[in-house]
Amino acid sequence: MLQQCANCGDVILFGGVKHGSLRYCNARCYESVRLLHATYYVPENEVEDALTAFHQGDCPCCGGPGPVDYHLSYRIMSLLAVSQFKMLHKIACQSCAQKAKLRNFLITLFIGWWGPGFIFTPFYLWNNLHSMIYPIPGDAPSDRLREYIRLNLARQRAADAAAKAATEGDMPFASG
Repeated sequence: MLQQCANCGDVILFGGVKHGSLRYCNARCYESVRLLHATYYVPENEVEDALTAFHQGDCPCCGGPGPVDYHLSYRIMSLLAVSQFKMLHKIACQSCAQKAKLRNFLITLFIGWWGPGFIFTPFYLWNNLHSMIYPIPGDAPSDRLREYIRLNLARQRAADAAAKAATEGDMPFASG
């Protein structure tokens, strides 16, 4: 019987990473689940403080003033029998996000029709156009940005804990 990854659902033919009774297709899938579980232990006040600071901070793309938020755009590139579908994430101010959405709209408009992707091209174009006409309001951070901040705080906490464990333990020949 073929096993499936407990995170992404992909079929595992050989190997994988096993943790308890669960199997993951690779270390990356396993780590993403561990990180997701770690987000439950990040205090809400810490998330709110970091979220407010990041949302009202400078844009990481252009350095201009915020508000900064989590934006999505969509792109299809097709050529003969091959199509590439992408959902692209951008943490940026409204101006930088609009430029990225316009760029992906134009790429899809001109390159999205020349293969099997032509079926989905109108939907991708509509999603980009709709998000350009009705952008994310800048008065409050989006739920996506909140989860992005929570995930980064959990990642930082895990890295700090690993660094602390590495410096405090396993030093059998320390002089003192």
